[in-house]
Amino acid sequence: MQLSNLMIQWLKRMGTFSIHGEVLRALSWEMIISFLLIVGPVLLIASAAAVLGHLIQGNNVLSWELLKPNWGKFNILNGLKGMFKTPALVELLKSFIKLLIVGWIAYSTIKKEWPDILCLFDQDVGAFSIISAPSPSACCGEPFLSWLSSPPGLCFSALDP
Repeated sequence: MQLSNLMIQWLKRMGTFSIHGEVLRALSWEMIISFLLIVGPVLLIASAAAVLGHLIQGNNVLSWELLKPNWGKFNILNGLKGMFKTPALVELLKSFIKLLIVGWIAYSTIKKEWPDILCLFDQDVGAFSIISAPSPSACCGEPFLSWLSSPPGLCFSALDP
């Protein structure tokens, strides 16, 4: 079964069933089986190649030393000592500065559009459509998502109820 045929089959059946427990369970099992039929052969070939590669390299000796747990890695005090060393604190400071920069960029990007974004909470999901030509509607007396209407291509506009 090809993935494209599976997608076509599911899209044709999309509006033909009701959603309740028994149907969802059957659909879930059908999806899992379809997924395994499509991906299973690839996973089997990849697993066989990995095992074959390991055997070809001659590392087929099983060593129990590698399987023994190292209880020193579970020591909490060693982990805390490693967290408060200078390199770890420098990395924490660098990450915090990056977070501040990204947060400032995000805030400065949306702060002028915030009234339009707040108007979205009053809209129904069905009140939006994707159209091909930019034509902003009015929302709360302001241009509705005017930043989307400036570039050519797709933009959102509110539908008249």
